[in-house]
Amino acid sequence: FGGLNRDQTIAIGKAAQAFTLDLMRREAFRVETRWQPVFDSGRYFAFVFFEKDGEELGEKLTRAGLVRLHTEG
Repeated sequence: FGGLNRDQTIAIGKAAQAFTLDLMRREAFRVETRWQPVFDSGRYFAFVFFEKDGEELGEKLTRAGLVRLHTEG
């Protein structure tokens, strides 16, 4: 999301939140965790998969243009 100002970044975050809440209210899902640290941040990976199509939340958010990919090297 290079080049966005603070207000634009907040707006995208709020849109992603609304998108996620809508999906999770409408569709059955499961959460899978991977007990591997995320870049030494004290956080761990968790993935949300939707039962209807088997797709992961991150894939849906990416397709909607609401997240950027950041992967391990």
